[in-house]
Amino acid sequence: MPKLRMGDDYVASLGWTLSYHPANVDLSYDNPQHVLIRRPTQVIVKAPDGSDMVCFFKPVGSNLGPTLARNELFTHEKIIKAELPAEALICQLYGLVRDGNVIYGMLFPWVKKRGVLSRALALSSSTELRQGWSGQISRTISHLHQQGITWGDAKADNVLIDKNGNAWVIDFGGGYTPGWVDKEKSGTLEGDMQGLAKILSDILR
Repeated sequence: MPKLRMGDDYVASLGWTLSYHPANVDLSYDNPQHVLIRRPTQVIVKAPDGSDMVCFFKPVGSNLGPTLARNELFTHEKIIKAELPAEALICQLYGLVRDGNVIYGMLFPWVKKRGVLSRALALSSSTELRQGWSGQISRTISHLHQQGITWGDAKADNVLIDKNGNAWVIDFGGGYTPGWVDKEKSGTLEGDMQGLAKILSDILR
C-alpha cells in the first residue's frame, strides 16, 4: 500500500480531522474473494457517536504519487476550515487512515453515485437536469474561489453525479489533464474558470 510520511509538527496539528488506525478500518466487499485482488474502496469506520460510517477510501499515491496526495490533503484542510455553505457540493475529507506520522489514505463520505459526468451521461439526461448540474458546479467553484481555494484539475471526470441527480466536485490533488486547461494555467483560479467553461459548453450545453 502506498504511504505518505508527514512531519511530526504537521501530524500534531491534525485536530481538524479524524484519524483511524488501519486496524480500526473494516473493509467492505460485495464478493469476499475480491479482498485478495482488489484494493479496498468502500470501508466502514466508527463515527464519534459510535455508529458505523461508510466511507470511500482513497489511498495516497492513487493518482500521481505523494506530491498530489499532499496537495489534496492541504486543500481539504483549507476547505474544512473555510466552512463553506451546504450548497457547495464538495466531497469533504472525513478522516485519515494513519499510523503515527505515516498516512495510508483519505476517507470521504460514501456517495451512491450514478457515475462521473460525461458527454454520454449528459446526452441521456434531461435539459432540466443538465441545467441543474451547471448551476451546482458553478456555485461550488464560486464558493471555493471566494476563499482563494483552487479546484486544480478542472475537468468533467472530476464531477460525480449521485443517485439523486446532484453534481459533486471531487479530486483536489491538482495535476494536469490536456484538453481542459492550458498547462500554464493549471492549478490557478483562471485555470479553474477555463476548465469550468469547457465543462459547461462541451458537456452540459
